[in-house]
Amino acid sequence: MRLAIYGAERSSDGALTLMIVNKRGENLTRNPNLSGFNPRGSAQVYHYSAVSLRPVAREANQATHFGNGFAASYPTNSTTLAVVPKVGSF
Repeated sequence: MRLAIYGAERSSDGALTLMIVNKRGENLTRNPNLSGFNPRGSAQVYHYSAVSLRPVAREANQATHFGNGFAASYPTNSTTLAVVPKVGSF
């Protein structure tokens, strides 16, 4: 397995939170599938990786698309948190 993805929907605002772990010794680019979830706006993305042992880094927002999710790169041996707002949430 190259990526492990864990997700939950926040009860406070309905946002989808995804924890994505790249277990490989190589950079990966994938689109998490968001079928069954109606995203609004852009996903907020945060990375932590061995490439840079600085604190968690806030990356540029990623545009979301129903079903296709969003395009993101996952650095070598990294953990990524993505927060995807839901249509109808504030």
